[in-house]
Parts: sequence; C-alpha cells; structure tokens
Amino acid sequence: MFGSKVINVEFYLGKIKHNLKSSSKLFNFKENENYAKKIYDFVDYYIKKNDIEIHQNKLYYLKKIRDYLLDFIVLCDKEKDRNKINELFLLLIEEFNRYALFGSVYLLRHPDKTKEKGRSLSFLGVKQAKHAAELIKNDILLSPKPVKIEIYTSEIKRTEIFAKIIGHINKEKIDKDDIEFFQKEDERLFMGPISQGVYNLHEEAIKEYGNKADFICFKNWLNKTKGFDKEIQEGGISDPIKVRNNIIAFVNFAIEEISNQNYYTIVIGISHSWILDTWLYHYTGIQEIISTAEYAKVEFNELYYRGKWTSL
Repeated sequence: MFGSKVINVEFYLGKIKHNLKSSSKLFNFKENENYAKKIYDFVDYYIKKNDIEIHQNKLYYLKKIRDYLLDFIVLCDKEKDRNKINELFLLLIEEFNRYALFGSVYLLRHPDKTKEKGRSLSFLGVKQAKHAAELIKNDILLSPKPVKIEIYTSEIKRTEIFAKIIGHINKEKIDKDDIEFFQKEDERLFMGPISQGVYNLHEEAIKEYGNKADFICFKNWLNKTKGFDKEIQEGGISDPIKVRNNIIAFVNFAIEEISNQNYYTIVIGISHSWILDTWLYHYTGIQEIISTAEYAKVEFNELYYRGKWTSL
C-alpha cells in the first residue's frame, strides 16, 4: 500500500519509540508516519500472504495491529494530537507483545536428495531449502522482541545441511542483531535402521502399486503387516509405535520451549517421511506421506498441515 514490504519490525518500533520521547520542537510527525507505513505494509503483506497458515489467535492480534497502525498513520499525517499518538503507540506495542507471547514449532521433512557423489541435496533440494528458510525469515522479522531459533536434526547429513541453510539465511542475512541460533541432533528425530529387506519390500510395492507404493508401505509398517512385522522384530526398521512416541515427546518439548517469554522462540525439527508421518497421520488421516521440504506447524496446541488446523 505504502511502499516496500518485508522489514525488521523491532527496528522501526524502536525508531518510533525514540521519536516519541523527543521534545515538542524536535518531534517529527512525518518520520513517524513513514516508519509506521513500513510496519503497516509488512503486517498487511504477511496477513494476506499467510492468512490460512496464521493461527486464529495470532491473526486476531495482527489485524488489531494493522488497524492501530492505520489510525497512527492518519494522526501523524494530520500532524496533531500528539497525546493520542502516544496512546496509540502504547496500544500497538501491547498488541505486538500479545502476538509474540508464544513462538512456533515447525516439523520439516528434509529437502530433495541426490545420488551425486559429494552432494547430499539435489539442485531442487537446495531451492526447497531456501524457500523454507524464507518462510521462517518473515516470522523472525515480524517479532517485536529478540528471537531464538532452535533447530534439531536427525542423524542423516541432508537434515544437517538443511538446518545450516536455514541458519545462514536467518542469522547472517537478516538485518536483526538479537537472534540466537543453535542446531543439534536429536535422537527423537532419527531415521534409524533401514535394512535391505525393507528396501526389497518397497521395490515389490512399487511394482504392484506404482506411485501409491510409498504410502501403502508406510501403512504396512504402521500396522506391522506384509513383511514389516518380521523386519521390525529383526531390527531392520524401527518400531512405528516407538517412533511416534519419540515425535510426541519432541513436540511436547518444543511447545515448552516456545513458551519462553524473554524471546520469540522458533523450534524447528527436521526429519524424514514415515518418521514424521507416524505423528501427522494420527491427526490428519491424509493418505499421502509428507513431501520433501514440506512442513507442519504447531501453535496453541493446534497443528497446521496442508491448509487445515487440527486440535492436538
């Protein structure tokens, strides 16, 4: 509406706060109006772009923020009623703090892999990783307070590379100083053993079911049928019940982490299809496995996945 879109909200709120402390002679209406327009544009852009993906609680606060910003802009344009401008700014900060009271949990499958020697991700996989990182970048820039990013990966290299791409884009290339970032392996996200017998079962399913083979094999593993019972007993693949319990434990841990009031905390768990699907399928019943670099999000004890919010 007013100009460029993606900006660092915390930075421009700080600019307005500083100006509002100025004496009457130094008070600059136009400068505050310009800063507010930048924030307005980003909030409006974020709402319109991510409407379905924003939890209703956060969406409510963002819409109130947008309304307050518009009122603030109008008053600054008229260059009068400084007391009302101060009141609006306090309301604006209050709504931003409510919006940022709790962070987000992202569960991501690794990006597309490659068979090329010396590489873990294909060119498509790198593109997918960058796209996921950009999605998280907007969450970071919208935060009115310091941000903490915690990334947990499986034991497989491509999940570590995905984490590093997300970290690089969101730590090194964002104009926001107060970002804490770390990554580590988490056994709860591990892929675990995959025997030749499991690969053989998958190959047989492809011959019989074609494109549906991945999900059918996943269901057979989940139900411990069609040869998967034997593979589980012999350690050729992990027990799906144990895998699902691990994901439940990780999500519960992550929900606790994003409750930290000193930061806007984003917890990212990077794992694999089947591993994440043990948990997702229980809530969604979707007859497909999670795609490469696809994500699910948890906020306010609800799960967002493929255009729908579901209570946990």
